[in-house]
Amino acid sequence: MELKFFKRSKTAWTPANYAVDETSQMWNVAAGDLVGPLFGLVRVAFDGTGGRTVAIGDGNDIDRFMSTSIGDVSQVAGTYLVAVGGAVSNNYVLIGRHLYTAADTIDITFVAATGGSPTVGSVDFWSFIAKVWPH
Repeated sequence: MELKFFKRSKTAWTPANYAVDETSQMWNVAAGDLVGPLFGLVRVAFDGTGGRTVAIGDGNDIDRFMSTSIGDVSQVAGTYLVAVGGAVSNNYVLIGRHLYTAADTIDITFVAATGGSPTVGSVDFWSFIAKVWPH
């Protein structure tokens, strides 16, 4: 059997409000989808100061794919974000992919800055997904 991976992307993602926490859906996945790896690219640098973070995960694990600070490092457009999983116990850290056994959504959770007044910033996200079963 050969796996054929297809690219899914979210272009120029920006939070609805840079000062408010939010969770938004990026794309749907079905049972049998193998997701990963996942990447990001800072398109427009985030301004201001404070501890903004972005987590990418699903309904069972909000940082399954990525949990990263988008503070100082993201103040440079062109910075790549490489998903390595959010927790050491997360098997995504070891294998770089996750197999879904039920339908779900890939979500972005944004935690707003604790200081400053950020007003700009956006990120492109993309991943590769293959249908493992049913085949």
